[in-house]
Amino acid sequence: MDGLEPAPQNFPEVSRRESRAPELAYYYNQDAYHPDDPYGSQIPLAGVGSPYPFSPNSQTAVLSQSGATIHKDSHKRILGCSRLVFFLSCAIALLSAAVISLAAMTGIETARASDFETRAANLSIALASATSASPAATSTSDGNPQTTSFSVLTNGCSDDPEGTTGKTYTSFGLLGQQEFSMSCNKDTIHPPLLSLFTSNFQTCMDACSAYSKYMPGIFDPNDTNTTCVAVSFIPLWTVKKNAEDGGAPGNCYLKPGPMDLSDLKPANIGTECHSAVLVDQT
Repeated sequence: MDGLEPAPQNFPEVSRRESRAPELAYYYNQDAYHPDDPYGSQIPLAGVGSPYPFSPNSQTAVLSQSGATIHKDSHKRILGCSRLVFFLSCAIALLSAAVISLAAMTGIETARASDFETRAANLSIALASATSASPAATSTSDGNPQTTSFSVLTNGCSDDPEGTTGKTYTSFGLLGQQEFSMSCNKDTIHPPLLSLFTSNFQTCMDACSAYSKYMPGIFDPNDTNTTCVAVSFIPLWTVKKNAEDGGAPGNCYLKPGPMDLSDLKPANIGTECHSAVLVDQT
């Protein structure tokens, strides 16, 4: 009869696996990570009793090995401000700069407009003065011109013809200082030697002296057409547009001799005409 045989005793011995928690506890003098403490509140802030000094990296390694998660602040700050505050501040600064630039440009344009208005006003004043110096020609019932504002051009003949008639004018010194006797609202005889534009009655008489000074050196000195002895001046034709409308080639007409005051005739040309005769024609 068969009996019970003893079991062989050569099987490998099973050993109990040790946990790494004691090892971690050794490093940090603390019990192993516990699931009820996921954020590591049981882990000391300094490695007391540990052969290694405490550091954030060591703590991170421990928490990583134990399965814990470290939560970091995801809201980054710029120059001490949150992103929203920083970007809003930048937007406000840009808007402020734009407003300041617009205000500066508006001020510049306002100054330009003011300067333009000033220039336009000055131009209007100058135009009004020029217009008043050349009014439209009008005549009285007897054909003589009415008194106008031509006085600045006629040496007083327009405003005071009686007081001006008979007065003398001496031409420019370098042109011989010739003396002319003025007659207001009178015209000379003879066809003109030369017609030209002068600024006023006085410069018309200066032109007569200049003609007599230079023409004899060009032509025969004995020719009477080389000597100017009288002038006729029409102030309306000082403005060239008026002269063109009247078919006049100038406002000053140089006349040859012989001629004296008794040869003058009334001015019947529809506008003012004043004359002057050389006193000494020898």
